Amino acid sequence: MYNIKDLNEKLDILGQRMKLGEGTIKTEFVIPFLKRIGYTEKTCLYFYEYKCCEGRVDIYIELNDCNEGIYVAVKNGDVPVKNKDIKQIAKYLNDENIKWGILINGRKCYLLNREILSEKYVDNGDALLDKVVLTCDL
Repeated sequence: MYNIKDLNEKLDILGQRMKLGEGTIKTEFVIPFLKRIGYTEKTCLYFYEYKCCEGRVDIYIELNDCNEGIYVAVKNGDVPVKNKDIKQIAKYLNDENIKWGILINGRKCYLLNREILSEKYVDNGDALLDKVVLTCDL
């Protein structure tokens, strides 16, 4: 099993050989990481995009055999995450009443929580940026 350092080294090597598209980040980084922390095919819908509201998230993690879960959106590892990417997953969380979301591109990870309230006008996309709980470099 890989640890984060091993996964980052693997991404560096892959990045020298190929583009780090969403599919590569998902299969070579995110899924091994989720397996490392204990999620299995029984608790994650890994291998196809999970339909939600008007779009799709890359991975759905089911929590404790209940109707709750976590959405994971994977982005291209060759470019920085943009505000529109954060707004997209935050909108999915709001529309689908999912409490937690993760946005990851293999280099940076964002943890979002739907229940965070913003003082900004709700229909303004910038209010969705306030749902970010934690940002970390990988």
